[in-house]
Amino acid sequence: MQRRKPAQPDDFLLRELRRSRSGRMRDIVETIRRDQMALVTGSPSDILVVQGGPGTGKSAVGLHRVTWLVNNEHFKARDILVVGPHQRFLDYVGQVLPTLGTRDVNAVQLDRLWEGEIRGTDGPEARRVKSDERMAAVLHRRVENECRPEAVDGLLTEASYEGDEPSFTVTAGRTTLRVPRTELLALLDEARRGDGAYRERRTRFRSMLVDRLLRELAAVFPRRGADGTIRRDLERNRRVERLVERLWPSLGAREALRSLYDSPDLLRACADGILDEDEQAALHRPRGATAADDPWTLDDRVCLEELRYLVDGEVPPRYGHIVVDEAQDLTPMQARSLRRRCAASGSMTVLGDLAQATGPHTHTAWDRLGAILSDHGDWSVAQLNTSYRVPAEIMDFVAPLARAVAPSLPYPQAVRAAGPDAVRTVATEPWKLLDDTAAQVARLVGSSDGNTLRSVAVVVPDDSGWIDEIGRRLEQDADVTDQEREAVSVLPAAEAKGMEFDHVLVVEPATVADRGPAGLRQLYIALTRSTQSLTVLHTSPLPAALTGHGDGPDGGAEQPAAESAAESAAESAVGSGQPQDG
Repeated sequence: MQRRKPAQPDDFLLRELRRSRSGRMRDIVETIRRDQMALVTGSPSDILVVQGGPGTGKSAVGLHRVTWLVNNEHFKARDILVVGPHQRFLDYVGQVLPTLGTRDVNAVQLDRLWEGEIRGTDGPEARRVKSDERMAAVLHRRVENECRPEAVDGLLTEASYEGDEPSFTVTAGRTTLRVPRTELLALLDEARRGDGAYRERRTRFRSMLVDRLLRELAAVFPRRGADGTIRRDLERNRRVERLVERLWPSLGAREALRSLYDSPDLLRACADGILDEDEQAALHRPRGATAADDPWTLDDRVCLEELRYLVDGEVPPRYGHIVVDEAQDLTPMQARSLRRRCAASGSMTVLGDLAQATGPHTHTAWDRLGAILSDHGDWSVAQLNTSYRVPAEIMDFVAPLARAVAPSLPYPQAVRAAGPDAVRTVATEPWKLLDDTAAQVARLVGSSDGNTLRSVAVVVPDDSGWIDEIGRRLEQDADVTDQEREAVSVLPAAEAKGMEFDHVLVVEPATVADRGPAGLRQLYIALTRSTQSLTVLHTSPLPAALTGHGDGPDGGAEQPAAESAAESAAESAVGSGQPQDG
């Protein structure tokens, strides 16, 4: 394999990369580069998507852009919303923005944007369907189908003479007021086709009906037709209320969604031509005794917000500018919801890496999300091609996997090498795996830059049950000090996204890769969390997508990865398990 030489950074950047990092990640803030700065100072009215691989500085661009927008008085800080994937990122935002001179920016974790407690988890197919933009069409039809013109015949009085038609009748004093069936249905159709949410149009229909009754009354008694008291009486008339409720029932968002999931017939009526039979079946869920008993999921909460908009016209707080980090994992319905939070003349900075997408919708291009976030208007995508955080040896080692998960994306070029031991692959036996994991951690802990202990992350397959066991082994190792243990994080692969550490130990990568469609992408993320060294410990052969040609090294000997021998050495910075740019 022909390796690329690391890009040549300037002396200032190298000095910054060599410095110890605090929790505020000062170097990320201070090393904004020329290519990044062009994005920071771009048009304040744009929907800008910033695509960049691991360590390319996407978060730095987003936060510097926030400060630039505020300092140049395009927006006030309180009119900006920053949306992040987890609390660690929000802590990072809270630490970094004040160092840039910006305070009072709103910041929220993505899954906390939507009201209500998350009480359940959807299966993969249910989540894929609920989060698809087609779900908005299903919900719209659910609301519109609640109107029932066919119920009108049970509310009419028979015609009193030949040639007449059945009518809706109301008594006002001693006067019987009539609205013929065809006129009543025309009023209903006009109100349904009008602008506004379900409840607003329902109120308009009631008002139009009362207006029609008052015109009938005014034709006989002109003065009484203009009497406000009579109008109020008609609005409260039981027959009027009954007719409105039968033709245009009151509806709540939760009941609309509960009944949709619970009734296959209702779901079929609302989803016909939009979802296929299997997709409809994935949505079926019997309702609980009460709405509070239903296992509401994150995607249900997004759907409920859509329904509140359709039913009540309820709109969440709006912002002049929205920054979204890790946007590659946005679902279409989440993107739709974020668009609703952006003011009509507002803008967005959308940060992400399609190669790291692990959500229910794996986007291979930004077109779909860009169209939704811009409300099918103008948007643009910019590419960051230089990795400042991940050493060249690691980027080269992971390159075949990057090509496998995202063949159409440019692969970032690193600016520095870390040395000949930057990447190690270690084959072992299943019965020795956890002991060898602890031994590798013991090898990695304790180093520092002279001031700060280097951080170590152990990334294991999700649901492996190894996290507690590895922790116990470290507790029992008398050669590892308490301070060194505090520098070690053991986490499942699914939680590695957005984090960085000095040393990363990835355990059993083949198992990570085999975890469903997102497995290879999760492995790609895990392997690119390091700023200093990467160790891969495995009992099964390395995934072919990682080696680029088949199985990984055989035998139990520890060795530097052959394809990642360093061509130059540079001192590495110290990480602290903090959010990183990709």
